[in-house]
Amino acid sequence: MAYKIDAAEKLLDSTNMDPGHWLDIGKKILSKKDNFDAFVILTGTDTMAYGASILSFTLLSHIEKIVVLTGSQKPIFDDGTDAKTNILGALTMAAIAQRKEYKIKDICIFFHKKLLRGNRAVKVS
Repeated sequence: MAYKIDAAEKLLDSTNMDPGHWLDIGKKILSKKDNFDAFVILTGTDTMAYGASILSFTLLSHIEKIVVLTGSQKPIFDDGTDAKTNILGALTMAAIAQRKEYKIKDICIFFHKKLLRGNRAVKVS
């Protein structure tokens, strides 16, 4: 299994993202949809559910692959962070989604050991 990491030119705190940023992410995914089997997006938790919803309504009719968003409550190098678990879980779900017995084609959120449908998720706290 091979992975390619592609970072945004300018990293933003998720609270500073607006619909235009999410549309740009969607356009980038669409431009690379034939090059990859799945996509994992690391984002802040403040707008993760909102972003997943935007992407589900803009991408689903154009892409037949899983897109998994994830984030964490604490930065990756802080004690007690959930970042490593969430990132590894998102990568695992992206890989499993490719197996013919699953073939998940949706915009999802992987958080707290759960895979959620992106356009059905809300941030509670």
